[in-house]
Amino acid sequence: MQDLEIFVNTLDTTQQDFFWKLHSFLLDIFPFKIKIRYKIPFYDDKIWICYLNPLKKGGFELCFLDGYLLSNAQNLLESKGRKRIKGIIITENTIFPSQAIIEIIHEVLLIQKLKK
Repeated sequence: MQDLEIFVNTLDTTQQDFFWKLHSFLLDIFPFKIKIRYKIPFYDDKIWICYLNPLKKGGFELCFLDGYLLSNAQNLLESKGRKRIKGIIITENTIFPSQAIIEIIHEVLLIQKLKK
């Protein structure tokens, strides 16, 4: 948890508050373990599920490591030229797509089970 505090302290005050909201949202619904990798928080089940990447202009990108396997039925995921990873830009000025994020994470967990 100390590593997470160090990460949060690198953010500006507005971004810190928004991070805690996103972080709490994820952990209130899913029993993820958190680990700082590459200086950002990753949320793990048995595998790496997603991470929150802070954006320079504020907000975060919620990135899914196996995004290329996802259906993107919600039409929110963007690859930005990446082969495996797809993400959703989340800012305080946009409507938070909570239900869509829950659906995406459930899909990731289902894919994880099917890969075994």
